[in-house]
Amino acid sequence: MTLPTQPPVDYYLVLGVQRTSNNQEIKHAYHRQLLSLHPDRIPAEQNPVHGPQGFDAALLKEAYRVLSSPDLRAKHDELLVSKQPDRTPSNQRPAHIISLAEFDESPSREGEWTVDCRCGSAYRITEAQMEDDVHLIGCDGCSETIWVGYEAVEDE
Repeated sequence: MTLPTQPPVDYYLVLGVQRTSNNQEIKHAYHRQLLSLHPDRIPAEQNPVHGPQGFDAALLKEAYRVLSSPDLRAKHDELLVSKQPDRTPSNQRPAHIISLAEFDESPSREGEWTVDCRCGSAYRITEAQMEDDVHLIGCDGCSETIWVGYEAVEDE
């Protein structure tokens, strides 16, 4: 019998940053969280992030360590994406049609493009998805989907 595995901790949520945040923003968020959630500033039962179990400095430190390292961050992103449920069922209608030209190439992952969602998270599409002619893409943070417009170019 195999036990179900827990979903990975989303360190972006722990620090309260977007997936597109740079190292300076991550460092700032880490220090902000350390100060704002410290037990000397707010009682554990009123702590909105960590709740009655108390202040978890180790979790904040681990989130900062992973997200501030390009290699660890890429592995973390890959783990988060692989553990996400499929958010693009074939019967779902896209909220918007967005051209690939509006996407930004991911600085941390080659062959991946992102565009921000209105929820604050992002839509991601990879070269592999485009090679498979996938156009319907789900948001990383909510249930909304978009249709990504692009034309496949045949290799000569």
